[in-house]
Amino acid sequence: MRPLKKFTMYQLAAVAAASIVLTAWICRAVPILPEEVKLSNEILSLADLNRLHVELTVMPDTPQDKNLPTGAMVERVEDALEQRGIEVTNAERAEATLQINLLLFTNADQPEMICAAFHLSLEQSVELKRIGKQSVVPTYALVHGMLTTRKTMRHDLNVLLEAIVNFFARRVQAANTTKDR
Repeated sequence: MRPLKKFTMYQLAAVAAASIVLTAWICRAVPILPEEVKLSNEILSLADLNRLHVELTVMPDTPQDKNLPTGAMVERVEDALEQRGIEVTNAERAEATLQINLLLFTNADQPEMICAAFHLSLEQSVELKRIGKQSVVPTYALVHGMLTTRKTMRHDLNVLLEAIVNFFARRVQAANTTKDR
């Protein structure tokens, strides 16, 4: 067996030292990582949400919104929520209302371009301790927008609406599974 050369031993020593330092760094960093992310009160307000009423309003009243199939959009939202275990019902039976406002804007300089934004808010009854009164207020809100064209607007709106409903449903799920409550 040939003896090891000096530079090979130095290389092995450097690798061993680097391994020790890396292992120590990893072991020291692990306790710093949080066990669970603490959710905001806004997200916690979604916990135990079982029955929901959905309303969709197109604002402002502009020519490009005249033929939007808002009824079909509401149906897609309701189906998506029910697939995720949230019952959709009428306003009288609902625990809260998911209010979705679609805002559409155009610019005379770019007549084919449309700026669209969805404002989603969950409105529910809360107790205002300061004044000793129950009131219906928005406890959760989400806004998301995009630029689209007249030609692709319907498709793009459906894609964006699906994305924000999925995001909302994941937030409800996070609120239901957290230990913060």
